[in-house]
Amino acid sequence: MRHQRSITTQIYLVIIGLISGTVLLCWFLNTTFLESYYSKLKSTQLVNCYVTINSAA
Repeated sequence: MRHQRSITTQIYLVIIGLISGTVLLCWFLNTTFLESYYSKLKSTQLVNCYVTINSAA
């Protein structure tokens, strides 16, 4: 005999799956494509801070 799930359970599972998939996709895109962007941004900020501090001294 086949176990049937209620519509509430099915909707709950679909929503949990969509949220999990979205989080995993964002994590994957962030670590794969944006890591070099964040590194370059941080490097630029540090150089700018160094120039500012060095010119003030």
